[in-house]
Amino acid sequence: MVLSMTGYGAATKQNQILKVEIEAKSVNSKFLDLNLRLPRLIQPLEMDIRNLINKHVMRGKVMFSANVQILDLGNAKRNINIDLFNSYLEDVKQLTTQNGLNDSNLLQVVMNMPEVLDTTTQELDAETAKLVMTCCQETIENLQQFRADEGKALSTELENYCNNIEATLKQIDQIKDQRIDTIKKRLQDLHDRYELSDKVDNNRYEQEVLYFIEKLEITEEIVRLNNHINYFKKELKGTGSGKKLGFISQEMGREINTIGSKANHDGIQHMVVDMKEELEKIKEQVLNIL
Repeated sequence: MVLSMTGYGAATKQNQILKVEIEAKSVNSKFLDLNLRLPRLIQPLEMDIRNLINKHVMRGKVMFSANVQILDLGNAKRNINIDLFNSYLEDVKQLTTQNGLNDSNLLQVVMNMPEVLDTTTQELDAETAKLVMTCCQETIENLQQFRADEGKALSTELENYCNNIEATLKQIDQIKDQRIDTIKKRLQDLHDRYELSDKVDNNRYEQEVLYFIEKLEITEEIVRLNNHINYFKKELKGTGSGKKLGFISQEMGREINTIGSKANHDGIQHMVVDMKEELEKIKEQVLNIL
């Protein structure tokens, strides 16, 4: 299954004491680039959270942020930073007065300001740790589901690009023999020139015939390109590794370039340009795949 590296996931969990809100965003990256923003209360869980993300996400630049809101203020009284609380309270009161805002919820607002609750000497209890990790797990599951949905859309788009290349390749296969008349005329002119010559070098004539045949024959390239396209489609329905799909698209490009260099036909060369355009779309979208 194809997974996009672009994704979003969020989850919220709470108990009687606190509420945990977690958000995860991911974008393209060659490796897993993890940026964690955790409040002090749950920082002891950082390694557990990192290991959980590493296990499921694998690649991409991931911004993972958490917010913890204390619901039971009575339970947190012993850990209040009084000086900081008073400082925040004065600032918030001043802002509400200046802007004519409702000040009925000042206590809750100030209690959730940064560093008001001093948890540096308090161990994270098992119940809170379990709540946080459950919320992390759900966030990652939502992120992965988003990636799967995006991957499904990417897979359909990539298959359409492959189908476009296939359709153009069939047209090339159908008209490639139109070049035969031109080739025959060139070879006949060459033969006549040698026949009129005083010294006929049959070896030289045969070498030039073989040169024309080798230079213009594209059947093998058409077969190989078809095989690469089929392999690409198979991978889309399988593991769908972005790196592997990238390698296959490179091989497709080599065959398309060879067909173009051997075309010796305006119509075929125009079709080669069309195939290159579709291939560039493939390469661009493959970069978004996990």
